[in-house]
Amino acid sequence: PGVADASQISYTYPDSYAVEQNVEERLAQYVSVKDFGAVGDGVTDDTTALQNAIDAAIADKLDLYINGGTYKTTASLTVSDTTIKIVGAGRYETFIDYLGSDSAIICSLWGGVIDNLGVYTTDQAASGIEAGNTSRNCAISNVYVQVRGGYSASNTGAGILLDAQTGFSGGIEIRT
Repeated sequence: PGVADASQISYTYPDSYAVEQNVEERLAQYVSVKDFGAVGDGVTDDTTALQNAIDAAIADKLDLYINGGTYKTTASLTVSDTTIKIVGAGRYETFIDYLGSDSAIICSLWGGVIDNLGVYTTDQAASGIEAGNTSRNCAISNVYVQVRGGYSASNTGAGILLDAQTGFSGGIEIRT
């Protein structure tokens, strides 16, 4: 069999109201972390794959989809200067398992959405999501943040850290 161009293959979502489109159009609607080699098995270090996917989504002005799974990260993921939406498969299906001591996800100059994922930290000084440095009109929704090993009086991190060290941050919506 020969190789077909994605623009020549039709695709219709399995619903009676769906319209036909070609596979190339469908694939260009969002970026998936799987496109960048993220494994999501809870063992593989997915930091580089996730950051590359975030950077590509920002550059192409497309939303980012994080498939269900547990994505081990050893450095903060940085989301900056964008309005993209980062969406997981569900807050109990898509997990960022952060092993560092800063914030798992750091958002600056951000006006987007983080939706449908769980963020876990192992260091009691770490924060789950940090939004600040002129982040405006953004939302964190349906996100579950937890320190692995439970909470104690020695926890110094925050689940969601609103930190406007420079510039004005406002209109940050946190919702379930």
